[in-house]
Amino acid sequence: MKISILFVLILLSLTSWSQNDFPNSGDAKIQDAKMVFQTTYWLPSLITMQDTHYNPYQTYHFQIESDGLKIKQDDTVNYQFKSGGDFVVRNGNILLGQGTPLFKLHIKDPIGGAALGLERGGKFWRFDLQNNSDRLYIGHSDNSSMFTFHKNGNFGIGTTAPDAKLAVKGDIHAEEVKVDLAVPGPDYVFKEDYDLKPLEEVQNYIKEHGHLPNIPSAKEMGTNGIQLGEMNMKLLEKIEELTLYIIEQNRKIDELEKDNDKLQKLEQRIIYLEKK
Repeated sequence: MKISILFVLILLSLTSWSQNDFPNSGDAKIQDAKMVFQTTYWLPSLITMQDTHYNPYQTYHFQIESDGLKIKQDDTVNYQFKSGGDFVVRNGNILLGQGTPLFKLHIKDPIGGAALGLERGGKFWRFDLQNNSDRLYIGHSDNSSMFTFHKNGNFGIGTTAPDAKLAVKGDIHAEEVKVDLAVPGPDYVFKEDYDLKPLEEVQNYIKEHGHLPNIPSAKEMGTNGIQLGEMNMKLLEKIEELTLYIIEQNRKIDELEKDNDKLQKLEQRIIYLEKK
């Protein structure tokens, strides 16, 4: 609507020039390729055009105030289409809303709601800051918030309240995931001073608690979730403990096999002696 007013004013000015149709009040001057329309009404409406071939002629105005259209050169206001502050261009910055544009594109909505929308075929994406919110939402036409950016640096996918740098409500599909360790790797299990619990003690612990030592219960994991890096290290600790148990069991089996060989040889000698 505001842009239409601008073109109508320009069209009227050109029509006035070509037909020499002067108003009953106010001034109309046409001289030396310059055209000036002025009015004495209380509403300061002004259209000024000047040739820009010469340095002194830097002024051009299209001005209807209180508070409508303003386009100025020397009076600082550049390209301002307003009806309560709807569209402002100043110093190369564009404002949609009320106030002074601070960025190349500044969208300001004091009430709240969607600030920017992209639509095609009846479907749209919206970018908005909700009332008194520290979050930027990116959502779809079904009003679901697909992405959320929080001022503390947290980013949410499928959630409007991300509690971590990346919070995802749903599945993650990736070819590879790299996790930096916050806890040491469990190579300490292989040190001589490591306290490897006897299997009987582990068995008693399982009977009493229903889960392995140093591993959270199913209830705890269901309530608090798991820390992926930490849990992987705990599982690796159990694998290394199992390796030590297997090594010990294999050593005992070797000893038993040797003892069994000795017994078999002794049995054969006894049988041989009894036959004599």
